[in-house]
Amino acid sequence: MGCGCNKKGTPPAKLNVETNVNIKKGFTLPEPEIGEMKEIVIDESIKKPSLLKKALNLGEAVMNHVADGMTKATNKEFTVRMDICHNCPERDNTTCTKCGCELTVKAAWRSATCPMDKWPELKQK
Repeated sequence: MGCGCNKKGTPPAKLNVETNVNIKKGFTLPEPEIGEMKEIVIDESIKKPSLLKKALNLGEAVMNHVADGMTKATNKEFTVRMDICHNCPERDNTTCTKCGCELTVKAAWRSATCPMDKWPELKQK
């Protein structure tokens, strides 16, 4: 019995670990490269809110969204907001580092506001 990957009666390839030579194939495997360990620098200028602060901000945003009838921003309003966020230094991928909110979700809610007051005010209906 075998693993089914070799022809019947053909033994599987063996690897000589000390010399890095595959006995069946006859080639040398590449040596792993060992480089110098590099110091990891954390950018302290990007300060994200704590988990508690994120939860409080999310709770407030959800309350405002529900009070507004869970109305979404129009596609145009959403696009304008996301364009502003795209160029904002407080953006970290898809998250706002000021409030900790997911930008695509927050920008879609008509009642939401930018913590830096960069978004145009939307009229409540």
